[in-house]
Amino acid sequence: MAKSVLEPINMDNLTKGKYIQLLARGYTPRDVFRSLAEGTNMKKSTLRKEFDYWRIQNGIKELKPVRPVVK
Repeated sequence: MAKSVLEPINMDNLTKGKYIQLLARGYTPRDVFRSLAEGTNMKKSTLRKEFDYWRIQNGIKELKPVRPVVK
């Protein structure tokens, strides 16, 4: 079962709750960053700094995605 591709997200619309929900669904911070890059016209280096700052300020920098249980 493959996870669906994220639709583009604008940095202004990304909330802490939505970010945590995406991680709970198995998306990685890299997946979220890629969808942010598609949803904005910022340079990737500027967007990376803003995304990292946003995660640090919200106290969610170290959160990891949930891994599905394999039996």
